[in-house]
Amino acid sequence: MSQQLVPTKFDLPSDVGGKDLGIFMPIANGGWILSKNKPELDGSYAYNRQVAVLAEKHGYDFIMSMAKYRGYGGETEHWNSTLDATVTMAALAEVTERVKVWTTVHTILQNPGTVAKMIATLDQVTKGRAGLNVVTGAYKGEFSQMGMWPEGVDHDARYDLAKEWIQAIKALWTQPSVTMQGDYFQLEDCVSNPKPSTKPFLVCAGSSEVGMRFSANEMDAIFLSGDVPEKLAQSSNKVKGIAADMGRYIRTYAMQTIVLGETDAEAEATALHYREGLDEEALRGMMRAYGFLDAEIGEENAFVKKARSSFMAPHVAGSPDTVIQKIGELLEVSGIDGLMLIFPDYISAMPLFAEHVMPKLRAKFPALAGPRIIAPARTALLLIDVQVDFVSPDGVIGMAGVDMSGINSAIDKMETLRAVAKVQGAAVAFVRVVTREETDSSALKNLYARRGRPGQHAICRADEPGSDYYRLFPEDGDIEIEKVLFDGFHGTDLEEQLRAREIDTVLVAGVTTDCCVDQTARSAFHRNFNVIVVSDACAAYEDALHAGGLLALEKNCALLADTKSVLSAWSGISDEA
Repeated sequence: MSQQLVPTKFDLPSDVGGKDLGIFMPIANGGWILSKNKPELDGSYAYNRQVAVLAEKHGYDFIMSMAKYRGYGGETEHWNSTLDATVTMAALAEVTERVKVWTTVHTILQNPGTVAKMIATLDQVTKGRAGLNVVTGAYKGEFSQMGMWPEGVDHDARYDLAKEWIQAIKALWTQPSVTMQGDYFQLEDCVSNPKPSTKPFLVCAGSSEVGMRFSANEMDAIFLSGDVPEKLAQSSNKVKGIAADMGRYIRTYAMQTIVLGETDAEAEATALHYREGLDEEALRGMMRAYGFLDAEIGEENAFVKKARSSFMAPHVAGSPDTVIQKIGELLEVSGIDGLMLIFPDYISAMPLFAEHVMPKLRAKFPALAGPRIIAPARTALLLIDVQVDFVSPDGVIGMAGVDMSGINSAIDKMETLRAVAKVQGAAVAFVRVVTREETDSSALKNLYARRGRPGQHAICRADEPGSDYYRLFPEDGDIEIEKVLFDGFHGTDLEEQLRAREIDTVLVAGVTTDCCVDQTARSAFHRNFNVIVVSDACAAYEDALHAGGLLALEKNCALLADTKSVLSAWSGISDEA
């Protein structure tokens, strides 16, 4: 068995408290202020390396680059020089260890087979911190200069193209080979290795109906435009509602430029100085590139509107206390999950923001994953089918020659979870299958007989060593459940025992991801338990079944988390599990 893919590594989602504060990397000269009076910002790798080191040092949550291929000119030659997004982020990953690292790729420029490998490589470089910002493309001149503008593919069709693109990438990340014949992309026995160790975080920007639906169905987060908290709230609630109807959860983010001063008057004077230096010719270059009127909605492009003030994104200017008040109000009223921050001069401003603003924002919006989602007093760890016949080299399956290395790694995680659960006071439930001739259903017997394997259903027989626990054994106070087949709730008193302990949340771990873990998790969800599947504490006998099982659970009925994020949410443990 090769190393199993963990397709999603959720640090428990930010709807439970806490706000993500990331950095929009200045990989283009001029940054996001269209002014002759702004601080010099050359967009060089050396400058961006300093920014990444500061983000790591001062506790920012992510760094993200844009991808841009043509600037706007003018006296400042705004964005005429830009670094490649993915090469830059891969390099910056080597000078960071904690901060998440997100790159940007345009769907109309690069084939999904190429991008799948690029991001899988970035996953290795970042050790699981990689993310991908998906851009569908909107500005013809940027791409027609390379002969890459898809004529006849309008705004909505570009999202159809993007859907094929990202679904192909997801398939290449999880399947041995992929064959697909789409309207825009064709893959024939396409192989992409290595696989990512975790599903890279996926994000997109868009406020149109079709854009929101694409993001709600395919992405982990969406960037929304606007600086009016109430309007952001409407957009955030709308896309979260679309995602909920699809059985999914999505984060919502916005961009914000921060102009800090010792006093409000100083900061406002600085912002005014930038506005007074508006590079009119660069603005006209932007208008030529973006279109004075957005052909899709018949209104002036939002970036162009904003850029008339020299700021290309919403901005707040003030003393630290004023910035805290304004940003706090924006986050509270809008309900969005975080901000991607821009600074006129990143090197001087990032430490100041981290020292004077970030601590109070963190305190105002604390991460509440522990007490609200997996509070030990209300949580049970379900350990599924850790039995000789299923996971031991001496069991029925092990003796058939199945490689158990992936299983053993998952059991290592289960041991860690069980030990910490006991310390924290969470319930632990051992669920195992025990079969008997009299409880073997005719449907089960017929299934194996029709497969040409009569008798193979006779596994984990009562009073035989194969049904015994392996490596993990119940202790006093643990719940023990014997089931007949796959579902830990069906025909057992598991629900009653959990309710008696006032449990409302279950952490599910065990084997196999695609069978008994899957069915027990779904059954818990149907019984109105909150379900979190601990992805690296589950295993299957085939990589594709493990990955597919996790993806299906995450889409339909469960949050996914890895062992480290569970332990961190429980007790502040940050060491590697």
